[in-house]
Amino acid sequence: MTSLSKAKSLECGEILTPELAESYYQMGLIFDKRKFVCIGKGCSSRITCANMDNPKRKLDPYFRTVEEHSKSCDIYETKYKNTVDLGDFSHVPSEQSKDPNRPDEFIL
Repeated sequence: MTSLSKAKSLECGEILTPELAESYYQMGLIFDKRKFVCIGKGCSSRITCANMDNPKRKLDPYFRTVEEHSKSCDIYETKYKNTVDLGDFSHVPSEQSKDPNRPDEFIL
């Protein structure tokens, strides 16, 4: 399980952040926290917006992967604790580039 900064809503067709997804949910524009997919190239990995529908929560809403990404997916998921914006390439130093021959590793 990993966290992503953005995912595409299957209900409204927009790319959303978890915060915006929560707002859309409260406004009645989306209804199901499980109707999101990865925005990576050629990837349709299912994504859930955890805590979106829970008003009494300890954690803010966040996107989490439900299944493995496709091999063609270009969304960077990291094992580095100091990376804060998972799902985007812009913050990833070149020495942390994803090796397509190694499986993803994660530190919780």
